[in-house]
Amino acid sequence: FREDYYVNNLLAGLNWRKVWSSPLFSVFKVSYSKFEAEVLPNYSEAPPRKNILSDFSTQFNFTYIYDSRDELGFGVQSTILSTELMMENLTGQVTNFIQSGWDLSFYFNYKFFRWDRIGLDLGVRGKLLGLAEKRPFIFEPRLSFTYLPSSIFALRFSVGRYSQEIVTLSDENELISIFEPWIIVPDYLNAPQATHVILGVKTFISDKFSIETEAYYKDLTNLIDINEQKFNANFFDYINVDGEAYGVELLLKYEDQFLFFKTGYTLSWAYKINDGVKYYPRYDRRHSLNVLTGFNFGRGWNTSVTWTYATGMPFTPIAGYYDRLQNEENPIWAFWKNYVPSTYWDARNTGRLPVYHRLDISMSKEFQFDLAEITFGASIINVYNRENIFYFDRKTGERVNMLPFMPSVFIKVKI
Repeated sequence: FREDYYVNNLLAGLNWRKVWSSPLFSVFKVSYSKFEAEVLPNYSEAPPRKNILSDFSTQFNFTYIYDSRDELGFGVQSTILSTELMMENLTGQVTNFIQSGWDLSFYFNYKFFRWDRIGLDLGVRGKLLGLAEKRPFIFEPRLSFTYLPSSIFALRFSVGRYSQEIVTLSDENELISIFEPWIIVPDYLNAPQATHVILGVKTFISDKFSIETEAYYKDLTNLIDINEQKFNANFFDYINVDGEAYGVELLLKYEDQFLFFKTGYTLSWAYKINDGVKYYPRYDRRHSLNVLTGFNFGRGWNTSVTWTYATGMPFTPIAGYYDRLQNEENPIWAFWKNYVPSTYWDARNTGRLPVYHRLDISMSKEFQFDLAEITFGASIINVYNRENIFYFDRKTGERVNMLPFMPSVFIKVKI
């Protein structure tokens, strides 16, 4: 009675590294990937949907190292990509959105390593051909600056322009969505663009322990959103909206021969802006904390413990219900027998799901052989069986939770 989800990934790739005449190095990469996702409605009311993405890419990257230790990097990337999105609405009307394109890009990057206390990274990425009809600017400059006033203290500043011509489609009205298709930006829309600014401080307490703090700001333009003002078939399905994101990230890291410890905390805000109205997107989280501890007991025995905590993601709550008159061929009878319950929605994404936290444990044993390295292991997801909410069914009010206490075993072979 519920819908099924089908997801399949296929990936094949080859890397070729070559030293032409030291200090000139190159890496040639060729890869093919195919992604398929489908919603099978069965006897539910979910509309059938299917998404296919295929990608054939080649990269040729060069690195030249000067006597001053500076590095010059340059390369070319070619991507031939096609996307297909099939959707069917409640009336059975099928929409098949198919697009394909060729992205041809190049980049130059120069890293200054000649100074002991100053690091400078200058780069630019350019597009000769783009996937989207209204592709972004041709040149995307990037800059990164690092200053070490002492051996235990480092400052970092970076800024860059970025663009994206293949996007996922998220419906902000859905409480949770397992199916989020990938498409090339439609011809009638501008491709998303962003400016990133990052300022960071890193302190080396010892050669094993460091603390890193970063503050970031991202100005986002031409994000893709669903057109809620589509009242007839002539209107476009999607529109461009703007956005911004900012926050602070803290990372503590300790590592020695037997112990690995890393803790990351993020305080962040994200907004979408549509016609001057700001609202939280579905993936905005205010607080996020991750703690990872690993132990090496020797003789190939390893264990790790991970604890995750995050505040709830936003959703649009229900404000109330009303009886809506359903149209019929004979409107006279409709006045007394065909009222259907409908929903009044509150302001977009003004509610928050409960907090999320989970503890995972794993242990493994490595065996070394002449031709292979084999690892046996076992893990437990959600050790204390926390009932983390996945979503509420808006029609029935049923609460659906994420993974419960789940043990598993695995084997990994590395040849």
